[in-house]
Amino acid sequence: MGTLIGDTDGIYDPRLYNDRLLLGLKGTMSEAELYLMRQRLNAGRLSKVQRGAYGQRLPTGLVRLADKCVLKDPDQQIQHVLGLVLSKFEELGSAYQVLRYGKQHAILLPRRHGSGAGPGDVRWRRPSEAAMSAILPNPAYAGAFVHGRRTSDPRRQPPGRRPPVMVRRPVEEWQCIMQDAYPAYTYCISRRNLRVGIHLRVR
Repeated sequence: MGTLIGDTDGIYDPRLYNDRLLLGLKGTMSEAELYLMRQRLNAGRLSKVQRGAYGQRLPTGLVRLADKCVLKDPDQQIQHVLGLVLSKFEELGSAYQVLRYGKQHAILLPRRHGSGAGPGDVRWRRPSEAAMSAILPNPAYAGAFVHGRRTSDPRRQPPGRRPPVMVRRPVEEWQCIMQDAYPAYTYCISRRNLRVGIHLRVR
């Protein structure tokens, strides 16, 4: 179409063999450079993960202070409700039974928005399957730091969707599991959930 391509080094005409060859070489070198940069970034992140220094997002009920120390949420009501949900799961043995218990007793579940620790950042919502599935399988509530629970699966990628589809890995394929990294809301669920892969079905 007679379109010219320019960069900081000059202007190229893709119709000319030499310009086309140079553009191809530059494209290949740029792709290799991006690949190496991505590999170095991934290696650096994995190194921080193995040292336990990787600041992953914490669930509601745990807060990270300015000095990177992780504590239980200072809101006693949040601590009480989360402790009740986890203890009821240990008692009843079923996420569905815990969901029924929460609905029967009109228990509202907390969800903290943002990184603040103020009362205005908390939203209280009715118990649901999605909320139970987010709380009960989360190893952070058991004090465990884990990394690599999910991975992208190109085979499940719908046409035209840019964000990759993430799938859960079996526990044997997790990149890192560090017990007692956070203050735990419960201990026995920690060991049992890690053993079964922390994949629970609500029904």
